Amino acid sequence: MNKQKMIWITILGFFVIYLGSVLIVGHFFSKNENISKVIASNTIQKLKVSSEIFHIQFHTSKDQQIHVSLSGRTSQFSKPILNISVKNQVLEIHGFDQNIGAVSLRLTNSIALHIYLPDQKFHSIEIVSEMSSISSNQTLKANLLTIKSGLGRISLQGFKGQQLIASSDIGTITIGELDSKIYIESNSGNIKINNWTELKYDNQLHTTRGSIEVGVKQVPNTYYLSLVSNGFISTNININRVLKQTQWKMTGINQIEGYTGNIKDNRTHIKMNSDTGKIVI
Repeated sequence: MNKQKMIWITILGFFVIYLGSVLIVGHFFSKNENISKVIASNTIQKLKVSSEIFHIQFHTSKDQQIHVSLSGRTSQFSKPILNISVKNQVLEIHGFDQNIGAVSLRLTNSIALHIYLPDQKFHSIEIVSEMSSISSNQTLKANLLTIKSGLGRISLQGFKGQQLIASSDIGTITIGELDSKIYIESNSGNIKINNWTELKYDNQLHTTRGSIEVGVKQVPNTYYLSLVSNGFISTNININRVLKQTQWKMTGINQIEGYTGNIKDNRTHIKMNSDTGKIVI
């Protein structure tokens, strides 16, 4: 066995020993964490939520107040912090860990930032997560909802408002019920909308290496539709006037473009683009 192989075997051995130690320490040195606060919602118009590593989860509040908790099981060496501020009708919620490396000492880490919202419509909601997922088991309501996720998935039961702007570097984006115009962009993840109540205004969906699947409940009398992908394309939406339709075998790109109604009066645009994935609407 040559010297280079011995070096690599030694490095691998040290890594295995280190990983085993981390798992053992994480298993025996863990704790339950629960930091909670309550905020009156009647003066809140804007909501800003951010977290570097903790999952962000939205739930329905049982009263007219906003309940926030940073809770779950985590490493004994973790130091979770929940910062909350209210100023000029803006509620800012930030969850982070002062010892972020300690969170990895438990593979079963379950600590998350839980936010319980009453059934009310906000002027705007902004959610940012760098390394974890964002989810909601209630229909979020706001004039504008902005969501940014670095490494985690985005999963919403529903959204009702004027506009939804969502972006994800790696994770999938899934929306159950949607009543809003949208701009959604994903680098590697799929985009899925189960039930789009009604198409309105300008809408764009783009994914680089994912697929797009959209279910539409109602379409307007006039609209413009553009679907472009290197992958499979399928649509049940009728297009009375086809501007462009190409086949993959001929060009390497699938494309369907056209409109229904008077194009001069057309205020609803739906543009979907995927570099490699399928598009189904």
